Amino acid sequence: MDLTEHWRQRLLELKADLALTQAALAAKLEKSPDYVSRLLYEPGKKGRKNLGLQTLRNATKAFELQPDWFDLPLGAAMPSAQGKATGQAHNAAPPSPISRGVAWPFVRVTPHQYNRLSADQRDHIERTILLLIPPDSESARPKRASQ
Repeated sequence: MDLTEHWRQRLLELKADLALTQAALAAKLEKSPDYVSRLLYEPGKKGRKNLGLQTLRNATKAFELQPDWFDLPLGAAMPSAQGKATGQAHNAAPPSPISRGVAWPFVRVTPHQYNRLSADQRDHIERTILLLIPPDSESARPKRASQ
């Protein structure tokens, strides 16, 4: 894999890890959604744009990533696992915010990993967490929409 493809893969990981829509990623990078879409095109697709150094610098700053984050191996130093990908210990910073302004509650599980689980597995996790919440917290539990 060449360097620009590695950077593209890292950008895809960042988008998935932070549960960002393509529009949210574009806004954070201060680029048009069309441009970001082209950055994410598969190799060989007509109209594809390569990530340039300036865009990498902007992304590194916008997401508060360590300077060499895009050059790290795929899957390394993911922001949600560390609060931010700044080289801090994973418990040194609060969890990264995800879409809709909700804080991601897990330190060692990324939104991308969680979303790969089946609906039954996610339901099992939710039921397990509810068992751990003390009864006096009942009123603080969100009401689940009927399906």
